[in-house]
Order: sequence, then structure tokens, then C-alpha cells
Amino acid sequence: MILAADVIIAGWADGHEELARTMVSLLKPGGVVLLGFEYRDDWDTIAAFQDVAKEMDLVLETSVQLDEGPDLPD
Repeated sequence: MILAADVIIAGWADGHEELARTMVSLLKPGGVVLLGFEYRDDWDTIAAFQDVAKEMDLVLETSVQLDEGPDLPD
């Protein structure tokens, strides 16, 4: 199992192929990647990563939680 958080950076797709390739190389057969992504006004970034992952035959299951949570101070 690979647990990854904050590895997808909004607006920066240059590293998607390398990230997906690294995940593939680290996974054992039947392995799982749990990837956390915080929406930061850019759905295109995660969609682009999903496209790359699909090209590498990674199976994707998506769960979206849109919870604004508490107001945080600036």
C-alpha cells in the first residue's frame, strides 16, 4: 500500500507521468495507492493525473468529499 498526500500540485502537471510511474514501480500485484488531493480551485490538475494513471493501466476509484469545514483565519 502506498499512502500519498499533497503530491498533486494544482496547476503543475509536469510531474504526473513520473509520479504515476513511481507508483507503478512500487506497487506489488494487487497493491493499492491511497491518494489524498485537496481541491484548490483547479479540477483540471487531478483530472490530468487521472488521465496519466489510466494510460499506465492503474485502476481508479474516486471518492469526492466537498466539505468546506470551519472558516480559517487569513
